[in-house]
Amino acid sequence: MLLLRQVGLAYGGVLTSFFSDENRLASRTFKYLQGIAAGKWIVGLEWVEESLRVGLAVCESPYEVRGDKVGGATMGAPRRARFSREKGELGLLSNYDVRLVGEFRLLGEGNWSIL
Repeated sequence: MLLLRQVGLAYGGVLTSFFSDENRLASRTFKYLQGIAAGKWIVGLEWVEESLRVGLAVCESPYEVRGDKVGGATMGAPRRARFSREKGELGLLSNYDVRLVGEFRLLGEGNWSIL
């Protein structure tokens, strides 16, 4: 598990440990949203396992998350965000003014500003 964690930390994308089914839907976590906002690869732990098995980083595409359990795979947000960032376009939320209402005790204000 330590080696798996070290590989995950060295990886520049976001690792998610759970997919609901073959649709490759992840839980909508803060880390997942950060990855989308930053245009990073979002892959499952299967990518790490396969990379360790063959001894090098394998292509991420077959392991990329297609969406989340809230929005589904139809929007393809992880892929769209990554392509937009690769083309030098602004992030998905760049044209929006987001207002958060309520108390967010688990995450500080600085964490939300990253999105």
